[in-house]
Amino acid sequence: MDSHLIYNASKALKNKITWDRVTADSEWIHIGTANTIRKEFIIDAIINHFTDNVLLIASTRKESVQIIKGNIGNVIDGFLANNNFIIWDTTFKKAIEFNAIGTMRCGQLNTIK
Repeated sequence: MDSHLIYNASKALKNKITWDRVTADSEWIHIGTANTIRKEFIIDAIINHFTDNVLLIASTRKESVQIIKGNIGNVIDGFLANNNFIIWDTTFKKAIEFNAIGTMRCGQLNTIK
């Protein structure tokens, strides 16, 4: 999928995500910064949250990419601690959002029945 399409779809759908609550006050999970990033925790969260083998990383219009879930450990290094980005499944129904201050949150698209 083209970088622009991933970015634009993510931007359009981000506000429709229902984020999972971690505590009564927040859906955000601290994952560390700089040399203290909890990479194993992040990889486990990604593997457990998504069932697709292919994932989409929405970062910027030119740097959004499609990746194989098994390669997430190598690919994510370039994004963590420097960027705000969202990882989506290929149907744009499940997401994990990361921000540069060292937090992440998991959620799914809010669907109307």
